Amino acid sequence: METTYKDQPLALRVRQHRIAVHTLLKHLGMVAGDANIMVPQARPTPATVYAAIYDGPGTSTTKTGRVLRFEQILTPAADVFLRRVATEDIRDGALAQFDMVIFGGGSGSGQAGGLQEAGREAVRKFILNGGGYVGICAGAYLATSNYTWSLALINADSIDRNHWKRGNGQLQIELSPRGREFFGRPAAARLEIRFAQGPILAPGGRKDLPPYAVLAWYRTGIGENGADPKTMVDTPAIIAGDCGKGRVIVSSPHPEQTDGLHDLLLRAVRWTARREAAPQAADHTVVRPPAAM
Repeated sequence: METTYKDQPLALRVRQHRIAVHTLLKHLGMVAGDANIMVPQARPTPATVYAAIYDGPGTSTTKTGRVLRFEQILTPAADVFLRRVATEDIRDGALAQFDMVIFGGGSGSGQAGGLQEAGREAVRKFILNGGGYVGICAGAYLATSNYTWSLALINADSIDRNHWKRGNGQLQIELSPRGREFFGRPAAARLEIRFAQGPILAPGGRKDLPPYAVLAWYRTGIGENGADPKTMVDTPAIIAGDCGKGRVIVSSPHPEQTDGLHDLLLRAVRWTARREAAPQAADHTVVRPPAAM
């Protein structure tokens, strides 16, 4: 049985095979129930996180292996059970089986387009009802509040949008006091992290969402194609907030692509799945603190 086509997301191929095999076995009287069960019905341990990762349009996983990077970090963790989900899975309500969902790099608008309106609403409903969301780079754009296609999961906008294609490279971030406690890194030293045209974040000014907490600040910037690198300096790099009953973490840079920072991803996954304590609410009276803070 072959269902593939060029650059087909693996999650869609798995979905097609799962449904086909289940249909055959059900016809033979060998199985019952739903073909779309994606996690063990008995949770391995109470602490186990059922994590979904989006694998569909806007992620380009076949060419870049973006989802594979997450799998290589999260699958070995004893307390994380990770599954790829296709856009069709999300629209069918599969997220209800999980504790949290990850949207990684690629194109935020491409991910939104792949989900379609029904999928975007399914993700938003999942978070509002208590699910977790980790968005990195494109997934961060998707979570913001200022695009017609964004999910409005966190009270943040992306700024300097005309220069979104500002370049790729290694930048320095500094964890805030909340961030040092949250990520279990008490030292105040700056960290080198991979940046690949993630959003430059600022408060969104929405009345229906609480302020976000800043977990890390950019301390250096990058500027190509007319972008001013100083625009990034002292803006939030990683933020966290609540959305209804759910939890959201947004990271403009890529901890999963940076050796030595994979623990930041693991902490984010566990927190959004309610396995770790929450950071305190933010205070936006100072939006861009000086680097000395």
